[in-house]
Amino acid sequence: MVCLLAQALRVARGWGRPAACSLVAIGLTSLAPGQELQYEFDALRQRTELGAATMSAIAIDADSGQVLWSHRAGEAMIPASNMKLLTSGAALMVLGPEFSFETRLEEAEGRLVLVGSGDPSLGDPAVLGRGQTPMTLQDLLGGLVKAVQERGISQVEEVVVDDRVFDRAYAHPTWPADQLNRSYCAEVGGVNLHANVLSVFLEPGSGGRGLPRVKVEPEVPWVQIDNFARTVTDTRQTAWVARPTAENRFQIRGDVRSRGGEPVDVAFHEPPLLAGRVIAHELSKAGIRIGTAGGAEGIDAVRLIDDDEQITGSQPIVVVRTSIADVLRQCNTDSHNLYAEALLKRVAYDVNHEPGSWESGAAVVRMLLSEKLGPAAASGTKVADGSGMSRENKVSASTLASWLRVIENDEKIRGAMLASLATPGNGTLRSRFNDITLSNELYAKSGYLNGVRSLSGYVVSPSGKTVIFAMILNDVPAGAPTQNARVLLERCVDVADNWLAAQQGGSVNLGG
Repeated sequence: MVCLLAQALRVARGWGRPAACSLVAIGLTSLAPGQELQYEFDALRQRTELGAATMSAIAIDADSGQVLWSHRAGEAMIPASNMKLLTSGAALMVLGPEFSFETRLEEAEGRLVLVGSGDPSLGDPAVLGRGQTPMTLQDLLGGLVKAVQERGISQVEEVVVDDRVFDRAYAHPTWPADQLNRSYCAEVGGVNLHANVLSVFLEPGSGGRGLPRVKVEPEVPWVQIDNFARTVTDTRQTAWVARPTAENRFQIRGDVRSRGGEPVDVAFHEPPLLAGRVIAHELSKAGIRIGTAGGAEGIDAVRLIDDDEQITGSQPIVVVRTSIADVLRQCNTDSHNLYAEALLKRVAYDVNHEPGSWESGAAVVRMLLSEKLGPAAASGTKVADGSGMSRENKVSASTLASWLRVIENDEKIRGAMLASLATPGNGTLRSRFNDITLSNELYAKSGYLNGVRSLSGYVVSPSGKTVIFAMILNDVPAGAPTQNARVLLERCVDVADNWLAAQQGGSVNLGG
């Protein structure tokens, strides 16, 4: 059976000529169970043109821990977004699957206080639109305004933003400096809003000429946005938005041709303060006065709380809650970096009861690695951030797979982790595995940076038997090797899927 399976796979998929496959098949007759997969994996890897790329990979039987295949599995590499598996697993272990983020608006001695919990989803259209009652950002802001009005509040001295759940290091120092305006490098704060980006909607100027028309969400009329774009009719749409400095000053550049397209998102600076000002702006529009005569008014009467400031007599006005399940989905299925960073800092806050930071979050992850996998796994892993955006992160495939096995064997968190991962046709796997028919369920996290490709997760049979895999490629050259790396990762999953189907007595997909 082993001989026939190995030969049939090679012939059907064109991985070798029949004669060569026959020789390999004969060699497999004396192999122990599972070793044939090492041959399949090695054949795939060796026949794939990857240039100077290096690989750390492993697949294991979740029940027994038996290694089904491996290659340099203990070598730590840059994981890209597979780092989110460590972060989300740590969040489930520390916070629990029933945890919810809460953002509170309170009244205290003539002031409004916005108290954050680090919720990365507050006002994010992607999450608002998926609720039982789909909402827009304006619906959310309108609800906050209505709650204040219903308390009979018509004037407050100031709006204070309490963001002390996290530190105020908003962007990681090892993120690429020339990409900090991009949505995937959005800053992270103790209070966040609208995924910490401005969505800039652009339409051609009147009559197909002149400056393009601009609409921004959320409304930020006090923010300087210079429009250097132009309306065109004979070239493609190339509009983009820059934030040249660390301040919230933006420039629109490029060409605008079409109307009604997707907005251009640009990350803004100092999310807690901007969130407070957006809410103050909405309150002012509704006739609620913010500020004092002769003092600061409107958005100028919004400030961040002092580190040691105590506010007494607070009365809750409204609470906005987001389940950790929604946050994990954005983190893993859609690979949203902001969500991973918020989880990492929140884990640190809950463990240390001090403002969460990248350093303290990394310490918690290393502590859990040591506790669950042993000191060697912790010392061999470098945690720089929670999302994998930093190229300073390092983890081995063996550590990732062992971590996923710990989660698989923990009934309390297993379901929440599986539900958060992408499946073929969804999230970051939306366009993956199109040429492969899987017999079992796949739950996985992909990863991508320049020169880095990764894919880790679970293949689960109908009976629940599971293969865990982790694969990381580094130093992948541009061009054909990049596409080849993607195909290699998918075919390796296919081999695991076929093996699992054979263990269950099911049919093996030989056609790919």
